[in-house]
Amino acid sequence: MHSGKGVVIVVPTYQEAANLPILLDQLLPALPEARLWIVDDASGDGTPEQLKQHPLFGERLFLLERSGKSGLASALCDGFRIALAEGAEIIVQMDADLSHDPADVVRLIEAAADGADLAIGSRYCVGGGIRHWSPWRRLLSRAAAAYVRGWTGMNLSDPTAGFRAFRAPALARALESPTACDGYGFQVEMAHTVWKQGGVIREVPVVFTERREGQSKLSSAIVYEAILRVPLLCWHRHPPRER
Repeated sequence: MHSGKGVVIVVPTYQEAANLPILLDQLLPALPEARLWIVDDASGDGTPEQLKQHPLFGERLFLLERSGKSGLASALCDGFRIALAEGAEIIVQMDADLSHDPADVVRLIEAAADGADLAIGSRYCVGGGIRHWSPWRRLLSRAAAAYVRGWTGMNLSDPTAGFRAFRAPALARALESPTACDGYGFQVEMAHTVWKQGGVIREVPVVFTERREGQSKLSSAIVYEAILRVPLLCWHRHPPRER
């Protein structure tokens, strides 16, 4: 099992004080050499104060406090840049709401260590799944994946998934390309950038579970943004080079 050496995990948070203790209790022991950066958008529920009381704060657990709710994409990019500046070899992104199982992080890291420039935790490849979603939410998610495949040409079963591991060189190159989206659209943009730069993308089956506490951050604006932005990617698309 991977120890997490050379790994930085980036977790954006907003009002996740109820879920973070469980996440930390599961994630930090599973990867005893990994570093974890929480990027918090001015949560008013005590999230920063809670983190600062953790016994590993300042050693393996770190906090970037932002002044307001600036969105998922900018939170992840801020965390990614910190990880790269610290010399991380593999950078993981995951949610704090326990929809992403900490036990699956090791398999994403191992896929990246084995040569994947981007490893995606997929709900829809063989072995993946979803718990506690309504039929309508499942249909919407699968339709979004088909929509992305149709416009971009990426043969990914779950291109909107936000549970991922990047190899540092691929992530650094991807961050050089501007992004215009938050939420689902940002996940598609990042995968598309790695793909068109010739990166190796591998999907790892995971079981996604609806959040335990708090409210979903999914909004109609995020959905519409992805619908409008994804077709623009095809105008800049070219086949990936051979690897």
